[in-house]
Amino acid sequence: DTKRKVQLTHPLGQSYLTAVGVAVAIETLVGAVGVQPKNGIYLPSSLIDADHMRNRLIQSGAVIIETSI
Repeated sequence: DTKRKVQLTHPLGQSYLTAVGVAVAIETLVGAVGVQPKNGIYLPSSLIDADHMRNRLIQSGAVIIETSI
């Protein structure tokens, strides 16, 4: 089992990362990505595809650094 450390930063700061997360959550809820979920209460982490989130973060200018520890 290899452990890893992931560092996520954005040149425009934490609030910009939060805004990207909200935008991706809305994009997912309205069905712009994948299948629109049925009515209900959801945690964003249960709906958002991890690869899609990573791609959106990178597109926004976020920097993701992964290192083995």
